[in-house]
Amino acid sequence: MNKAAYYKHSGTVGSTGPILMTVLGILTGLIGGVIYGFAMQYCPLIYLNAIIMIGFGCIVGVATGMGAKKGKVRSNTVVMIFGAITGLIAIYAGWISWIYAFTQQKILIFSPLDIFEVATIIAEKGAWSIKGATPTGVVLMGLWGIELLCVVGAASYIAKNGISQPFCERCDKWVEHEVLLTPLTPILDPGQFIVKLESGDMTPITELVLPPVNSKIYSTVTLEHCDSCTENYFVSATISTITEDKDKKETTNTVEILKRLIITRNQFDEIKSMKLERSDSQPSQP
Repeated sequence: MNKAAYYKHSGTVGSTGPILMTVLGILTGLIGGVIYGFAMQYCPLIYLNAIIMIGFGCIVGVATGMGAKKGKVRSNTVVMIFGAITGLIAIYAGWISWIYAFTQQKILIFSPLDIFEVATIIAEKGAWSIKGATPTGVVLMGLWGIELLCVVGAASYIAKNGISQPFCERCDKWVEHEVLLTPLTPILDPGQFIVKLESGDMTPITELVLPPVNSKIYSTVTLEHCDSCTENYFVSATISTITEDKDKKETTNTVEILKRLIITRNQFDEIKSMKLERSDSQPSQP
């Protein structure tokens, strides 16, 4: 695969982006941390607590990603670092809140050393039980460590999704115009499909047609371009397979074939103007 033929963020950070990521991420983390601490203490279902934990990290990540997009940050690495930092501050606020709730609103501490000392004391007897077992000592501390990693990891990963769109450096704006062509007949040879497109031949796409009715496998072609200039045209493609379980419940599994191959305006127009006709001669099953 020719990596130079695909869109990649420029790496530009700017001065506004870090400020917005910090303010939105930390503000969300502090407010959410207070709610999170009490929720973890008073929610009786340990499995629901796990969902709350991941959700908390995701919310902080969304806020940080919003700051990154608003601040026009074009660096996945920088955004993920800020996501991790805001996630760490969020779990710190959550711990302050949780200790306050756990001690029935008697202990409100802010120093990391004091928090660690109190956590160590709590760990000696345990903080909760599951199926009659009460984790204590190193085991409980380890579980708290996993909690920290989950919140920070979720915040970091989700923050990056905030800048998932391409950016037009010429117009200084995110590329938001998108054309979706789906469903199309399945791409039978993904490797050859990529080779031809990278060479400038768009026929592997323009030869695709509508799949048979009720087909369980289909392709999707996505076109993106900046609507303010004649530069920055991209094409992406996926293959989706629909499967059914014993209860007839459908599940769609989507595989990415190529993502944001850089194309010309003429190639963009060629794909966009393709006439879609149905061909029932195509296989309907994977």
